[in-house]
Amino acid sequence: MTHAHHEISVEFAPDEHAADSMAPREALTEADLAERELAIADIRGFVSDWITKKLAETAANKEDGSAEYSSDMTADLVYALGTEGSPMIERITASFDNREKYINRPMIRLNVGKEGLSPDIWLLGWRSSDVGDDETEVHDHGNSEAAAFIHQGDVSEKVWAFDAKEWDEIKDGSVGGSMKTFTIKRELKAGTTANIAVPYIHTFSAITGKPLAVTVHGYYPPLSKMNTFQEKDGKLVLTDSWNDEEHNHC
Repeated sequence: MTHAHHEISVEFAPDEHAADSMAPREALTEADLAERELAIADIRGFVSDWITKKLAETAANKEDGSAEYSSDMTADLVYALGTEGSPMIERITASFDNREKYINRPMIRLNVGKEGLSPDIWLLGWRSSDVGDDETEVHDHGNSEAAAFIHQGDVSEKVWAFDAKEWDEIKDGSVGGSMKTFTIKRELKAGTTANIAVPYIHTFSAITGKPLAVTVHGYYPPLSKMNTFQEKDGKLVLTDSWNDEEHNHC
């Protein structure tokens, strides 16, 4: 028996707000789901152990012996997960190229973040094919800093640069606000880590003609708000805004 599974990614798919956005993303067998859940459980154990060790090291260097998770740890964590934890990751990604199982772009939440304790962590797949390349909408991550480790293959990133004063005028405003921007495009290679500050507006996408790419993304503080944008008349226009109270990622 196969099971249809709905999941909303933090790195939005292009059709996320379309009428069919609740169409099944996956069609996995009970065995597939059971194996994936076991892998996710192992990954969460790895993440917990890594953070515990990191916090102990941090506390040992402080006079009061206190420590809590901070955003500057995220890049090291996703790197460790994508390298030392690679066998666990590959238990999940082995079938990412199978479009009968993963109907839409693969996106798996590996860890549910908690303030002061851990980041949100997602595992994302990027496929190029005749039916189109996997890609996100233009988006930011609200007040969350992020890091993305390129575990397998190469991905394309497009970044929108803008004037900080214009950003201040629209970041908490109503839909329809706009600002002038220019763009930078780069390819991110396997084994590299992209650090993503705040504010930061970008897209990720597969590279046409290249094989499957897999990335591990960490967000801290845990994602609570995001904005999406569209280019219009030489400006970037705010098209939607949501917060975690309104949208359930899983």
